[in-house]
Amino acid sequence: MEIPEYQALTPLGGREATFRFRGRWRGAEVTWEATVIAQAGEEPLRPNFIEIPDGEFDPWPIRIGLDVAAVDHPTVLKAIIMVRNYKRLAVGRHEYGP
Repeated sequence: MEIPEYQALTPLGGREATFRFRGRWRGAEVTWEATVIAQAGEEPLRPNFIEIPDGEFDPWPIRIGLDVAAVDHPTVLKAIIMVRNYKRLAVGRHEYGP
């Protein structure tokens, strides 16, 4: 398995982290600027989500909310793999999970 490479733009280990990584979007290679938000323990409970704005960006912003306590290195790797493997990735907010 290939280990995704990324550039952390904020420190890892807190409730939110921002990082950049390469991936495909709309048939082209892009740089994603991802912000991952740890949502575990929040009330009211919120579903996991991926949010992509409409427009043209470089790097392309993406927000990801996950049911984790903190955004650490393993969480970043899982988020990268999730974005790279999501077949129907589209503009807008997409909620999933419980």
